[in-house]
Amino acid sequence: MTRARRRRWYAGADPVVFCVFDLLDLRGRDMRAEPLETRKAALRELVTGVNVLYVDSVDDGPWLYDQVLKLELEGVVGKRLGSSYQSGIRSPDWIKVKRPGAVPARRFSRSST
Repeated sequence: MTRARRRRWYAGADPVVFCVFDLLDLRGRDMRAEPLETRKAALRELVTGVNVLYVDSVDDGPWLYDQVLKLELEGVVGKRLGSSYQSGIRSPDWIKVKRPGAVPARRFSRSST
């Protein structure tokens, strides 16, 4: 958490891990209507050779949730295979599993001052 509050990298800084799990746009092509598997395959190809944490499938679910607990993150989102990305609405194809005791996201909103 200390690293997340920093504005820039410096020698000795805690590492940051970029975690990717979905692809909505690929070089100007809107991918939101594509099935989850198509978006995941394109994302996998895009991040090959890049140092990121790529979360792939339901097989990663138990490991991922264990990491959520260890790192005290808010939770994890599960997506139904074959589902498209639907922005701005709650879809029955997606489920959010919160960590017990997690702080609601709205608590971390920034003020304008």
